[in-house]
Amino acid sequence: MQYLLILSGDRELMAAEARQNAVERVGEFAMGLVVDGVLQGGSPLRPAEEGKKVRVREGRQRVVDGPFAESKEVIAGYMIIEAADMAAAVDIALRCPNAEFGSGRSCPAAISASRYSSGMKCACTSTLSWNIVRPSTA
Repeated sequence: MQYLLILSGDRELMAAEARQNAVERVGEFAMGLVVDGVLQGGSPLRPAEEGKKVRVREGRQRVVDGPFAESKEVIAGYMIIEAADMAAAVDIALRCPNAEFGSGRSCPAAISASRYSSGMKCACTSTLSWNIVRPSTA
């Protein structure tokens, strides 16, 4: 089953020089998951200051520039992993370096991306809002 790992970081816990080390450690962790055949996709995200939060309520659209004051943690990236069950996904998340300076959240995918052709794309419109873009009907 596929799981989405949402990798968050607490900006207050990390000095600028520590961020580069953290990025390298998470990259090494991800490469280990690739070697193990577990990592199916993912990406780090650009800084929260470059993001936008979008909402539509009662037909009214609202777009807010980042960073977003309601949270000290920012979403730093995501990974799509293959795991036997939630316990295995949580074990993988616990090994991720983000757990030391932020958090990792495991969410089961409702529909496995492997059910779609390679035409499926996922786009992030902000650090907090995700959109699925035209999945293949194949």
